[in-house]
Amino acid sequence: MCVCVCVFVFVCLSLLTSSLTFLRHLFTCIIGLMFTIQPVDGKGLGMIACCDIQKGQCIVDEAPLFAVPRPCKPADVDAKVESLSPADRMLWDRLSRGTTNQNAVEKFAMGLAGSNLSGVFPNISLLNHSCAPNADLGFGGGTLEVHTSS
Repeated sequence: MCVCVCVFVFVCLSLLTSSLTFLRHLFTCIIGLMFTIQPVDGKGLGMIACCDIQKGQCIVDEAPLFAVPRPCKPADVDAKVESLSPADRMLWDRLSRGTTNQNAVEKFAMGLAGSNLSGVFPNISLLNHSCAPNADLGFGGGTLEVHTSS
């Protein structure tokens, strides 16, 4: 479980109540979210930090929506998508909009360590590649974790 510790301090109460950015920040820190999903110019949706994140801190610890064998058949993917709960289906639809289920799996699925399966991680899939990354991926206990590295 990732935990965000709010380090912002406002002396003036009127500033606190009038600052929508701070209120959003405070709300997300209280409920433990370290990021929001927002449109990013020219890149579609992305994960945007909503509080200060320290080196080594967990950003997200996520289980896959579903896993399919590699290589996968369209019927396998469609069956997995059809079996999703309504909430998970909304996450899937956010990723797969404008493409087929098969194409979305090819674009977003990541190989699961120690198996011949690929899993779809709805939030981690929104991370962009970087030639100078500031986060590390690692598997642990059936989930994929992202921690800051710099």
